[in-house]
Amino acid sequence: MNKNRYENRNSYVIALWLTVVGLVLFGALWGYEWGKSSLERSAISAYEQKIESDIKALIEDKRDASMAIAITLSQNPDIKSMLCKTCVPVNFDFKQLSDQLATNTNFNNVWIQLIDADGASLLRSWSPKKGDSLLKVRKDIEANLANPKVTRTLSVGTFSLSVKSAMPIFDEQKKLLGLVEVISKFGTLAKRLKQAEDIDSVILVDKRFRKQLTNAETGLFLEDYYVVNKTALLQDRAFLAKLAKLGFTHFGGYQLHGQTIVGRHLILDNSHQEIASWFTFSNKNQVDFTEMEQILAGYIYAVMLFLLLLTVLFIVYCFKRQSDGRKRYYRQIIDSASDIILVADRNKVVDANQHFFDFYSDFSTLSEFLKQHEDLSNTFEKEEGFLQKYMQGVYWLDYVLQNRKKVYKAKIMKNGQPHYFSVKAGMMEGLQKPLFNVLLQEITEQELYKNQLEHLSQTDALTGIGNRLYFNRSLNKEIQRSRRYKSDLSLLMFDIDFFKKVNDNYGHDVGDQVLVEISAVIQSLLRETDILCRFGGEEFAIIMPETGLIEAEKSAERLRSTIEKVSTSEFPSKLTISFGVGQVTKWDNEKTILKRVDNALYSAKELGRNRVVVAEGDVIQRP
Repeated sequence: MNKNRYENRNSYVIALWLTVVGLVLFGALWGYEWGKSSLERSAISAYEQKIESDIKALIEDKRDASMAIAITLSQNPDIKSMLCKTCVPVNFDFKQLSDQLATNTNFNNVWIQLIDADGASLLRSWSPKKGDSLLKVRKDIEANLANPKVTRTLSVGTFSLSVKSAMPIFDEQKKLLGLVEVISKFGTLAKRLKQAEDIDSVILVDKRFRKQLTNAETGLFLEDYYVVNKTALLQDRAFLAKLAKLGFTHFGGYQLHGQTIVGRHLILDNSHQEIASWFTFSNKNQVDFTEMEQILAGYIYAVMLFLLLLTVLFIVYCFKRQSDGRKRYYRQIIDSASDIILVADRNKVVDANQHFFDFYSDFSTLSEFLKQHEDLSNTFEKEEGFLQKYMQGVYWLDYVLQNRKKVYKAKIMKNGQPHYFSVKAGMMEGLQKPLFNVLLQEITEQELYKNQLEHLSQTDALTGIGNRLYFNRSLNKEIQRSRRYKSDLSLLMFDIDFFKKVNDNYGHDVGDQVLVEISAVIQSLLRETDILCRFGGEEFAIIMPETGLIEAEKSAERLRSTIEKVSTSEFPSKLTISFGVGQVTKWDNEKTILKRVDNALYSAKELGRNRVVVAEGDVIQRP
């Protein structure tokens, strides 16, 4: 009778355990699918936000460049002479200037206009028409002449969507002579987005501007929405058909169609009114799902760990009355785990599973390990971001126990190779003295992959030096360090003179090899602390910590002279480079020092190239 009751109780426990496991697995599978879908949406949303940020950066870059051109032109004495009615007439070819900008910069779609104080257009770079009044057709011109100031607008004209930058020009008596206006159209931004991120896109101007676009540059419309970037559409008109099919006028954010992510990004004018939409077409494979995969892997691990613990509890319960076999079964379960599981007090490890000895293979017993390592943390690498013996003055085990939900990582070297572990700990209950279970799950593959991705994201694929992202991070970091320790910091920018001729005469493959060779030559002449980055195209930047303006100028001159002397056996033709040099002042931030040095580089090219120009505002105190 008692025997049957015992067997029935065991059968009931087994049935209950199987039911619980089934429910846990069902819930886990449902939660996995739901979580996967949710995380995928989050990853795509984050990707679209990155595209939104890239688009804003492109627009802001175009704004800054247009304003820089306008400022430069406003300081040209020939421009003032053309606006001065009593001055000797001069001949200034705006069209030639626009052509030079198209040849030597990324801004190959720039128009320039000169407007007198009465609102008449004196010169246009895109048209021979002149002398007509703009006051009736351009309310912004009328307002600017009435209240002269620097203006930068984003608007739709008769030709297209464009950025307009206007600078008032005064004579020596502060009398308004007129305005110089730089008009930079949006047509090339879609191409730049494609080159930078491999993202196809279509820019549509809102249909309320349909009648206004009397000289629509591309001549293309989609349901009365003007198509700004004609080139992209000619390459693949399927984008237009896809937008029409999607009902593009009604959806916001993004939509997923098969493997294609269609995103809508609003373009706003100065009054924050929507004037256009930028539609992007991305392949789903371009989205970084690494974090999602890691979270899902952690989820699976947690479920399996829970099932493992459930199994352990079940086995412990079933065999707790069988004292002779309990320890053996417990040990078998723990030893079969693929992670390091150990028991420790606040001084040392008191027990460990088989995987502990598989990893620390130099020791066959725990006593051998403890003879060489008093504490497990003695094997941890002392590296920022990883567990060490004391964290913020707290013993590492107590530090982990403070917040069990947080993921802690440890780095351990074995045979000269780094191994990474996630570390979790918990206090064991029902014991006479406090003991803690510690779980070390190896995440080496994920961590190395993450480090590799981070390195690739900050490295220029062609030259192997830092890219624009790495430059931005390094400049911000070095400026903060310079401020903290009150040390000098200088910035150099240079580009290859007439590099377009190399591409035109020898092809882009040779041009790419030239970029690689020049990067290698320059890098070999720099200090280990100097940071060389490819800023874009044939333009490079060098961050020089602990370097004042005089030393920076000497370094730039040395680099310029070296490249000038390189024989044609190294390069396909004689090459020179131009430099802009500046020292970070207490008033500078990343943007201002970059702008000052970029202006200096522009001046170097304007002065004939193959020279070094110090940024405006920097004064060299020569001995």
